[in-house]
Amino acid sequence: MGAEFLAEAQERVRDFDQEIFTATSARKEFAQLLPEIARDVAAPLSRERILKWASILNPAAGATTAPKGAVHFQVSITGGAESRLSRLIHWINSGATLDPILKAAVAHLWVVLAVLKDGDSERLADIVTELLIGRANHGGARLYSVSGQLQMERHGYEEKMKLFQKAPMDATPWIGWFLGCVGRAIDNAANMMKEILEKKRFWDRCAGMGLNERQRLVLVKLLDGKESRLTSSQWALLTKTSQDTAGRDINDLVQRGVLVKQAGVGRSTSYAIIPGP
Repeated sequence: MGAEFLAEAQERVRDFDQEIFTATSARKEFAQLLPEIARDVAAPLSRERILKWASILNPAAGATTAPKGAVHFQVSITGGAESRLSRLIHWINSGATLDPILKAAVAHLWVVLAVLKDGDSERLADIVTELLIGRANHGGARLYSVSGQLQMERHGYEEKMKLFQKAPMDATPWIGWFLGCVGRAIDNAANMMKEILEKKRFWDRCAGMGLNERQRLVLVKLLDGKESRLTSSQWALLTKTSQDTAGRDINDLVQRGVLVKQAGVGRSTSYAIIPGP
């Protein structure tokens, strides 16, 4: 994969995280943390890293001002949770032969239900999950978001958590559902990458046509899915030009095999992009 392709794919994933986590009760700070986690998957997990993340996610859990204006955060651990946290860290850092995706599923459950009292435990569990998913990908480009998929499927998430709390010795339903989420996140990523490749092929097809800025502006909107088809009136409105100019721009693209005329008569006729080969 080319560098430009990977860069756009990673940007799409970052945009997805920003959109889904800032549009819900989840924290914007969490979405901003994810790229940092993805870059540092090789570093061992530690108590300090976990509590630092917890403090960023929920500074109200206990912020104290130290001399010279430095701010230190203190996140309390529930009674008995210190030992559970230590065991979790040791288990995650160990060279156990357990599949790293399965390890991510178990670690997520562990953090949510057994470790932290204060802070946003679900978001912290997502961070640990992304760390382990990153290790499974050997620190490669982050091309899909498991945490984002979990957030999208919030109803199923809460259902499986409640089910586990009723039968805490059996994590099988949760793990099965989690693996399904990972698969759906990868499927979404595959569709995203297909879309990026189709866009690249489209612009390669248009190379050398000498398209004007108005034509490029509207084609970008059509490719981005913001508009599926446009009439000449809509084209004129978008490009802030006359109806005659819009008509000339459209007819030029139809003749070049870029646009195709859809149903309609006169100004109600709409035009759409011709799919590439």
